Amino acid sequence: MMTIFLLFIVVGNGLVWFGSTLKSWWVMIPARGFYGLGGDSLLVSQWGYVSEYFGHDRVGVALAVTTIFTGLSETVNLFISPKIADNISVDAAFAFAAILCLTALVARFFMGILDVKIKQRSIIPEEEKTEEEEEERSHRSSLCPSAKELTLPKAGYYVLLFGVLTSTSHYGYYYMASDFLQERWYNNLDPSKAQDKASSILSMASSIKTIAVLVLAPIADYYKVYNTLALASPIILTFSYAFSMFISPVVPFVLYGISEALAHISMWTCLAQAVPKKKILIATAFIYSLDNGLIAVIQYINTFIYSVTKNYDISILIYIGINIIA
Repeated sequence: MMTIFLLFIVVGNGLVWFGSTLKSWWVMIPARGFYGLGGDSLLVSQWGYVSEYFGHDRVGVALAVTTIFTGLSETVNLFISPKIADNISVDAAFAFAAILCLTALVARFFMGILDVKIKQRSIIPEEEKTEEEEEERSHRSSLCPSAKELTLPKAGYYVLLFGVLTSTSHYGYYYMASDFLQERWYNNLDPSKAQDKASSILSMASSIKTIAVLVLAPIADYYKVYNTLALASPIILTFSYAFSMFISPVVPFVLYGISEALAHISMWTCLAQAVPKKKILIATAFIYSLDNGLIAVIQYINTFIYSVTKNYDISILIYIGINIIA
């Protein structure tokens, strides 16, 4: 399935590039929707691989490695794509993205070869088999999952709720952060310089997240402090949002990056412990689909609130409320 999702991304991004050269929204918008069909679906299948190859006591480190590369790519892209668009053309920026997606498809091809070789050599360690896992294995021959297989353990629903709320808060705020920074802290600068300042702050937050995951994930695995990290994440995020309204954005966004790292480590590790392996993909799909829906809705709410109040204070208070629930 990962290959299929990557094909959605490659074709979708290629069509976005093609639509950009035609200056046609009628091509670009459906193409972006086609791209979206593969985007978060790819993340879900990726987590399936992580949970398959790494036990519960090593999931944090595995997450650290994947998050590091994700964070680095986010940081680099905040500078590269705008520079390509400014110095060459917007079409060139879309072409650059399409080439990266095609590179990912080639990497998936080689990953498939390694996957087959690893399984042939049987070097993947077997997890201890519980009665529940044995029961799940007995159902794997069924192509249509039963209602029981789609039902999560009680602890799984708690982790799912935490994941949806924290992801909605993190990414919902992130998508409005650039506009907020320009409106609140960089309104005295030229628009292009204000955009660069905001991008540098967001890039710093992504870098902090990457470093924090690298440092804290092995510690979390060793000391098994996932619940503590899960509790700390929304608390730190609440302080980050509150501080961002009153003080220079450096400290608030350092806290934002740390909070996001804690959320990633605790959420996915707790999910791996609370949900049987066979249901990991279902639970992950629930989290991504629900938080994406909520983020889409809350962006419209943010836009409406700003059109009325001409600031983002009420929107930030909404995100603080989501943190408290989390």
